[in-house]
Amino acid sequence: MENHNLSKALRRYLDEGESAAISLSLQVGASLVLLDEKDARSVAKDLGLKVTGVLGVLCRAKQQDKKLPLKDTMDDLRKICGFRIDDKLYTEIISKYEK
Repeated sequence: MENHNLSKALRRYLDEGESAAISLSLQVGASLVLLDEKDARSVAKDLGLKVTGVLGVLCRAKQQDKKLPLKDTMDDLRKICGFRIDDKLYTEIISKYEK
């Protein structure tokens, strides 16, 4: 179970889910925590956690499976889910992984 005191303190700056993810990651000694929001990523890094996001997971998956439709998946995230991807980052990922 996560450290409720830390989670409660983090909720001053982050939402409940992000606070719980960071707190639990610290408690169990996780090697990686999945966070997408800029503020949550910053707090996690300040606390010594290694961070990745949805796009990082997709890029790792693309490295393992060259057939993964990365561009289409990112497009779906944007259009269907309302997931915000910076245009510059989107272009960088496409140029690096979609060869």
